[in-house]
Amino acid sequence: MAEYYYAGSTDAGFKRKLNEDYVDAVKLSDKCLFIVIADGMGSRETGIQPAQVSCRLICQEILRIYKDDPTLIFENAEQILPIIIRCPNEVLGAFKTANEEIYSGIGSTLTCCLLTPERRMFLAHIGNSRLYLIRNKSGISGIRQLTTDHTAARELLDRNRITAEEYYTHHERNRLTSALGYVFEPEIQVMSTTLKQNDILLLTTDGIHYAVRQEAMLDIVIASDNCRAAADNLIDAAKMLEYNDNMTAAVIYVK
Repeated sequence: MAEYYYAGSTDAGFKRKLNEDYVDAVKLSDKCLFIVIADGMGSRETGIQPAQVSCRLICQEILRIYKDDPTLIFENAEQILPIIIRCPNEVLGAFKTANEEIYSGIGSTLTCCLLTPERRMFLAHIGNSRLYLIRNKSGISGIRQLTTDHTAARELLDRNRITAEEYYTHHERNRLTSALGYVFEPEIQVMSTTLKQNDILLLTTDGIHYAVRQEAMLDIVIASDNCRAAADNLIDAAKMLEYNDNMTAAVIYVK
């Protein structure tokens, strides 16, 4: 039976005062975990925070479903997670409908995963926050991005119009093609996989992974003493590079 260690950290980032990112986790049981990160847009210091609203709504729904019937969510996670994600999409859309002048720009990316006692990982994702899998094979650790960015630059990359390296500085990398609060029926990526002992899951917002390249993130996580240190060290690295964005990282270790 799996057991998970985890931690998350968030920071306003280099030269930013308002932090629109958010990270949350629900420990459903000793061997079952749900964790979510989000990157909000259009927030105001005295108004609603789209990322916070989205994360809390989803965590509340996950907890409610789990309490009603734990087996239901495990057996139907790939169908349930997209339904739950549409809840904050409708809420953010309602704010816009109620007052377009104030809330016209609000929205949020979101990446979440549900981890079961049997080491199954169910992922749901929208926008350009990310989830990576770090796995050791024959003494060598590797990192693989499991999510696909919903951005205009990603579409250019898929059509071989730009290179993978050009993607990280392309002006369209932040133009989202799918996000909460943007469209009535957003594109939501869903997948599942089986985890192995000593696997590490890394969730980041773009203030981390646009600043620090994938292999560098791997080195930072592996060199860190624990999940909390790994999340903090990733933020420190992005801030040292003076990347102008909010920064959030969550790290999960499969014991």
